[in-house]
This record gives sequence, structure tokens and C-alpha cells, in this order.
Amino acid sequence: MQVEVLVMVQGFDETYQGNPCTASYLANEIRWGVRFLPMFNTESGQATRVDLALLDATVPLEGQVVKGV
Repeated sequence: MQVEVLVMVQGFDETYQGNPCTASYLANEIRWGVRFLPMFNTESGQATRVDLALLDATVPLEGQVVKGV
């Protein structure tokens, strides 16, 4: 059996126009036992900054044992 995960996200811009995005992932494309690094920086009194270099940055989860898919 082949498992596929479908992800559908609906975003809105400043004119409230919908911006749909769809992606699909097979089991061998999913990274197990990791988490994303925070990419938002919110310092007190300043605007929130997004570090796009961290968009796909991950680190291993501690204490997790991950078996092959």
C-alpha cells in the first residue's frame, strides 16, 4: 500500500483574494524524528521578522527512536 499525504493551505492577501496551495507527499518524502527551527523573530517593541533561510531548517528530536518507513 502506498500512503500519500495531501496538504491544502488557503491564504489571503491584503485584497482578500484567496491564494490556494496544494502539495502532496509520499511516505519516503516525509522526514520523521525532526522538528522545524523557529523562523519568526519577535523582539519586544519591534516588527516581527521572518528568516526565510530557516524555512526548511530542521533539528533531530531528542529522545526519539524512529524506525524506517
